[in-house]
Amino acid sequence: MTEPGSMNVKTETFAIATPHEFFVRVMAGSLMKAAEDGIVPRAEVDEWLEEQASLHASSDFFQMWFFVLVNGTV
Repeated sequence: MTEPGSMNVKTETFAIATPHEFFVRVMAGSLMKAAEDGIVPRAEVDEWLEEQASLHASSDFFQMWFFVLVNGTV
């Protein structure tokens, strides 16, 4: 969708795979905060993080960040 007055709008999508250590550094704090705020049970966060650590230990961990870049002139 193009907004009125915008020209030359371009989009680019890409993904970046990151190692388990980066995943933990970026996600653990937010997940723990969600548990502290009562959004998700702490046990569920712990279980999920343990599952990711187990996947990492067996060399089966895979995580990817998806991005959409949009640029243009107005």
